[in-house]
Amino acid sequence: RWDREMCEAANMSQAGDMMMKMAQRLSQLSVTLEEFVLFRAIILLNADVADGMETVSSQLSDLQRKLHEALHYTSVKRLKKDASNVYQLLLLLPHIRQASINGTRHISDTCSKHVVSVEMLDLLKEMMQASTAVPQ
Repeated sequence: RWDREMCEAANMSQAGDMMMKMAQRLSQLSVTLEEFVLFRAIILLNADVADGMETVSSQLSDLQRKLHEALHYTSVKRLKKDASNVYQLLLLLPHIRQASINGTRHISDTCSKHVVSVEMLDLLKEMMQASTAVPQ
């Protein structure tokens, strides 16, 4: 489990603070495992949109819509939560994206400064290349 000291030791205090605030918010919203799994899927499917893709395929759009509907159904119908919980959860998406960008930037900076072992450096470079590759 990460804490403030570990984040500072890894020079990730800003990203760590963002992640801790998001975790607190998820806890305040009493997010269940089912909701969290759906939310993670929404995050993963939104990643390509934030990377500058102008056109999203109709299949991807349909899957995104179905995930939003499933999250709403799970929260409101099955768990009998207020619909505002779903909306508050979706409002976290930009913050999660910003944390992802900050983390990616930190990894890139770490790679460029060669602060890590050669094996770890190769792994980080490979991850960075994969995250910036445009899907065909």
